[in-house]
Order: sequence, then structure tokens, then C-alpha cells
Amino acid sequence: MKRMTTLYPRLLLCLLLQLCAVAAFSQTRPVTGRVVDSIGQALPGVTIQAKGTTIGTQTQPDGSFAFNVPDNIKVLVFSMVGFRTTEAPITAGGMTVSLKANSSALQDVVIVGYGTQKK
Repeated sequence: MKRMTTLYPRLLLCLLLQLCAVAAFSQTRPVTGRVVDSIGQALPGVTIQAKGTTIGTQTQPDGSFAFNVPDNIKVLVFSMVGFRTTEAPITAGGMTVSLKANSSALQDVVIVGYGTQKK
């Protein structure tokens, strides 16, 4: 019986340490901002991804975005069809990212009936 009474506090301590370790490694921070084109117009539907992860979001109709990223992530990747993929460092406060048009990519797509194909 004495062995069981000393086992429970040890198990409880191990469980508590595991929970603390999980909480310490899963820290996130909120990132907000706005994506615009080269003339300052809002870009809806831009894909934003934390570099090296699958964590991401898309911009709203007004070009704004907000999501949580892990603390160890320092760079976001912005991409949209017809625009150059851009990487930007995460900054404190709201970010404003400007995407540049990629006109050469638009020349390679031809619309055919109900689908698309390469030229």
C-alpha cells in the first residue's frame, strides 16, 4: 500500500511537467496587416503563409488579414495569380505589403471554353 501512495504524486508530477512543456512549445502570436497592389488598391484573395509551415490564411475583400503564427516564424510568404510571390518579415503592429504585377505569367494562360490550358 505504501508503494501506491508514493507512485501517485510522481505520476501527477510527470503529467504536470508534460503539460507545461506542451504549453511552452505551442506559443503563438497574432499577425495582422493589409495587402495592396503597386498603386495602393486592396487585393482580396491573396494567400498568406508562414514560411516553412502549412499555417496560412487569405486576405478579406478589403485586403486585410489576421491570423496566429508560431513565435519562431519570422517571415510570411504572399502569393496570388498574376502577381510576384513576395516574402516579408513579420513586424510589430499592422503590416502593409505591396505585391507587384507579374505580366509575363498572364501571357502564358489561354482561356478555352470552360477550362484553361497552357499555350
